[in-house]
Amino acid sequence: MITNLNIRTSGAEQNVATLSGGNQQKVVLSKWIGYGAKVLLCNEPTCGVDVVSRREIYRFLYDLARKGTGIIVCSADIEEVLAIN
Repeated sequence: MITNLNIRTSGAEQNVATLSGGNQQKVVLSKWIGYGAKVLLCNEPTCGVDVVSRREIYRFLYDLARKGTGIIVCSADIEEVLAIN
């Protein structure tokens, strides 16, 4: 998942708390996918993350949706809501 989500880390043993906000968010997504979740409820999935991480999170969610995972996104960011279709 580190490679798949492009999580910037010094290795699999790095403490998640030491990662940037965007990379922490990607770790959370990878955990739920690792559990085999069929539906994801993403509440503010890109809140506080940089533009690059935002793009990567969207790409990952789109890929999951194409593979059949249900994705529900809740966001107060109107631009985010309009960008997701």
